[in-house]
Amino acid sequence: MLAEEIFSIDTVIPEALQSTAVIFGEEKAWLPDDALHVIEWLSSHDFAVAGVELWRNSSGKPLWLATSSCADSIKDLSCPTSVAECGHQAKHFVCEFRQYQNRSDNLFNLTWVPNTASMSSGATYP
Repeated sequence: MLAEEIFSIDTVIPEALQSTAVIFGEEKAWLPDDALHVIEWLSSHDFAVAGVELWRNSSGKPLWLATSSCADSIKDLSCPTSVAECGHQAKHFVCEFRQYQNRSDNLFNLTWVPNTASMSSGATYP
């Protein structure tokens, strides 16, 4: 499986975490504390968070404010520390921008990829 193959949120994230998301068209984003829970879940299930975008709801549409990428760490997902490092970087970004511009309505959109080494070893995902 290639790193470019991004998984659909509806096939990976449990419903309890999905239900906390704000939906913009087909995209989901979370408030900071909920985003941290999703990142933790993804990391603990061998998914590398490849990117995080900071959004704000602007009349029902996402207003992009900032992006964080973990592209360097996902080049070699066979390395056991890659998934953990991506999760750490994603959590750091969320925490750093949690109260950006003293706003409580910051939202975080996530992109992730599977740890291909775990996938090839027979691991399964929901």
